Amino acid sequence: MGAWSHEAFGNDDALDWVHGLEAVDDLSLLEAALDAVLDESGGCLEAPLATEALAAVELIARLRGHAGEESCPDIAEDWIARTRLVPPEPLVKRALAVLERIGGDESELKELWDESDSAEAWQASLADLRRRLLAPPQPLQAALDGVGKLLRGLAGLSFAVPDFPPDEMTQGPFASAVRPQLFAAIVAAEALGDPAKVREGIARMWRLLAAGNELKILWDLAVREAKTWAAEGRLDAALAGLAPWRDTAESFAPGTFDMRCMAVCQEAGEHEQAEQLRQRLIDAGQWAAMQLLDLALREARAGSPKAARSLLSTHAGHFDNPALAPWRDFALGILEVRDRQPGALERLTPWMEARVTQASAGPAVWPFLGIGAGWWALALHQAGRTDAARAALASTRPLLMTAENALLVDELKAAWLLEATAQVPALPRPPSTEAQRPGLQADHGVFKTVSVRGVNALQQVHALRRAFAQGSRLYPFLIGDAADLAALLESLEPPTDGGQATLAASRDVDAEQWLRANGQAKAPRWRDGDAEPARLVQTQFDVLSNHLKPLQFIGLVELDDPCELFARLGYGGWNDCPGPEVHVALHRHWRERCGADPIAISEAVVECCVARPPADRKAALALAVEQQAYCPDIVEQGVGTTAALAATLLEAPVWYFWWD
Repeated sequence: MGAWSHEAFGNDDALDWVHGLEAVDDLSLLEAALDAVLDESGGCLEAPLATEALAAVELIARLRGHAGEESCPDIAEDWIARTRLVPPEPLVKRALAVLERIGGDESELKELWDESDSAEAWQASLADLRRRLLAPPQPLQAALDGVGKLLRGLAGLSFAVPDFPPDEMTQGPFASAVRPQLFAAIVAAEALGDPAKVREGIARMWRLLAAGNELKILWDLAVREAKTWAAEGRLDAALAGLAPWRDTAESFAPGTFDMRCMAVCQEAGEHEQAEQLRQRLIDAGQWAAMQLLDLALREARAGSPKAARSLLSTHAGHFDNPALAPWRDFALGILEVRDRQPGALERLTPWMEARVTQASAGPAVWPFLGIGAGWWALALHQAGRTDAARAALASTRPLLMTAENALLVDELKAAWLLEATAQVPALPRPPSTEAQRPGLQADHGVFKTVSVRGVNALQQVHALRRAFAQGSRLYPFLIGDAADLAALLESLEPPTDGGQATLAASRDVDAEQWLRANGQAKAPRWRDGDAEPARLVQTQFDVLSNHLKPLQFIGLVELDDPCELFARLGYGGWNDCPGPEVHVALHRHWRERCGADPIAISEAVVECCVARPPADRKAALALAVEQQAYCPDIVEQGVGTTAALAATLLEAPVWYFWWD
């Protein structure tokens, strides 16, 4: 039955049945539903027939002017308003008989409700429906016009940040199903001005996307987090964090980087800087028409109406594109509101209808809906429909009260559509108490660190690696969060000679001989299983929650060769972890063979990025034997077998080592 409520339309069967009303202008669908129950004389009445008949009885009561308090699908309400049929008395009597049959002992629906916790509520709903059927007919309310239907659609929307799915749902077979929920929660939090929720959602979602190397969405999320920092007065830090993403962003389409940075500047209220970026896009011919229209819309909303009209007139030919025309009409409608022209309501209503339809599918258009609802409310007020204007504002208020709507809110207050005390939040917003700020630099002796937001950490490491390859001599490695940094500093004993003795000792280590002496004599056979190639740098993520660490630290060491890193740090030499000279020798060996370089180092973890991973099973098995000799714990306390380790190495861009 798919029921979620005791009401007539609180189940799937009734909602499926009601769509049939779109094809009829008489009572035939209702009569058929009643007949199906009354003709079912033998045995138990099946629940689906009963639920459809209850929906029909509800419509009969509503046609008699007695709607009751329960919800009714828009399709049904519009059908009633369109047909305005008068149910004859014989049909009302049949409806009463149907209620008796459904509430009787031979009713599957009654049996189902009797077994639930809502049995009394269901019986009460039958009694209320019977009372409304017996009440004298009343005139129907006037049919809703387009504005009324739009207000009904607005009232049916809920503007709140959805709950995040449990962490266990973001792993295994459920991961793909919860991704849209997580993304919707992030977008909703951004629209409602909740930076803490934006950051939390991104931290939860990052691993899902990074596993598939979905750079386009990762870039999108990095921009969304940057906007939270910009709104809190850290525009420079926000833009600096995005800088390493430039090449990635431009690979999607030329101008993507500047366009998204422009949005970050707008979020900070730095419109002059944003307009400089916009002009650069226009001059380069990158989305020029869209940028010009967006500029016209901004002038219409919060700037010079004269400038807006000039832009719309000068570039009119570009704005006839079907994708741009609705936004052109939106700008024209706003200008008509500001000029108190009578056509404003007629122009803005279709735009609002389209946004309400989109908003019912998700929060992506919420910010635009909040803006549009405010100007539409002013148009309603100017057309003499002040009650409707206030209803529109009541439905969309959470979206309206944003810093970018300051002028609009002032106009709404001047029209007495909002209370005089209504205030939009000023920029910069107060910083989130839990936020950890990036850009902090520190000198720890053997290496320096810089703090970065987790969303930018790997991009920053890769940018610094490119600079190293071009001769900077500052080699970067990811450390993790503040706890990881503290643990690493506690575990290291950097040599006083800068690692020179260790480097000399490493040259005496024959890597292949060391691996043979410490590894298996023979590679195992390949075993098909569930292990997949490693693709993620694990240091980014919290071990227990799998969330992206919000603030991370990048270490910087001056050296000539990445393999020297272990010597400079004095890394290793405890428990089963080899001494620094062995680390240097083995990593030099793997760099020559596979193009592997250390990319992350923490207290007990080393990770490498790999340019030329093994491409066949034989090579992967041979490498797995070597890596087990170097780091037994990744097998003995990790994947379980050397063959399973080999499966994680086949064409894998990342290696992971961990010593207990």
